Amino acid sequence: MTTMGYGNQPYVVFKHNDIDRTHIHIVSTTVDENGIKISDVFEKKKSMEICRQIEKKYKLIPADQKISSYERFTFTPVDHNKGNIKSQIASIVRYLPAYYNFQNLGSYNALLSLFNITAEHIKKDYRGEIKEGLVYSVLDAGGTKIGNPFKASLFGKQAGLMALRSHFEKSKIVSPQIKAKTIQIISAAQTITSNEKDFTAYLIDHGINTVIRRNEQSRLYGITFVDHNTGHVFNGSHLGKQFSANVFHELFSAKKINENLKTDLFAPQKSTLSNTQSLKEDLHPLFDFMINAGNALSDWGLIDSLLLNTMAEDPEEQIFEFNMKKKKKKGRRNRN
Repeated sequence: MTTMGYGNQPYVVFKHNDIDRTHIHIVSTTVDENGIKISDVFEKKKSMEICRQIEKKYKLIPADQKISSYERFTFTPVDHNKGNIKSQIASIVRYLPAYYNFQNLGSYNALLSLFNITAEHIKKDYRGEIKEGLVYSVLDAGGTKIGNPFKASLFGKQAGLMALRSHFEKSKIVSPQIKAKTIQIISAAQTITSNEKDFTAYLIDHGINTVIRRNEQSRLYGITFVDHNTGHVFNGSHLGKQFSANVFHELFSAKKINENLKTDLFAPQKSTLSNTQSLKEDLHPLFDFMINAGNALSDWGLIDSLLLNTMAEDPEEQIFEFNMKKKKKKGRRNRN
């Protein structure tokens, strides 16, 4: 501030971490105590030169240093204990559509659940006009929403309902070859494994996460496959009748009853391990954490309602929207 000519000016420094990187904003006044305007000639160039000098002096990482695409897109699940929730959500929802195809909000939520996030469709009648939008919330290890929801507009257009609906339609165009790859792996898992645990473990080992939904009676009513090999998210029924929720409910129930008949067919052979290792090397780096995620989602008591009730009204969102409207009205009155 001194080098820029603002050393004797009053100023406030704000530290922000609402995006991927921590940064600061400095607010000051450009008129000195004698009423003379401080020169702003080549202000941006001068400030950048000073920043580079400070970075060098204190051995900081240069702000203009390029970040590799690998580092930029190595995603990890949101951890509510770390704080900076908005930034964590942003680093995921802004980029997922570039890497995955999903055909509806349910499929999108299945993918988001791997990152401890859920999206809810909000629909309201405002002065006779229907208003729609999305809000994002963080989930804890048990699948329960934590804290206040965030409006999709905070994360850019690509995270909003309009852009996602367009993405849903594009994602419905899937080549038979893409589907065939996913079907082949799932069919092998059905044949080789003897229970649900081994089934989901086999798929994880072959690049596919499984999101299973059950009702209060523990009946399986929904199953979604996130294929990281092809970047597609499929509901079981999208792949064919043989992969519907009812089929897997009967399959898992029967295999659980006859678990004593389990063979060692699931034990991976050396060739399978080498093929799997080769597969993982070809996958995008964001897959790294998912291979260790297992199928914990199937044990969540509330994941069912989160994926089912995406059209429901959200009391927290209503409070959020009400407070935002109050702030806007107050701002208009102050300007007047």
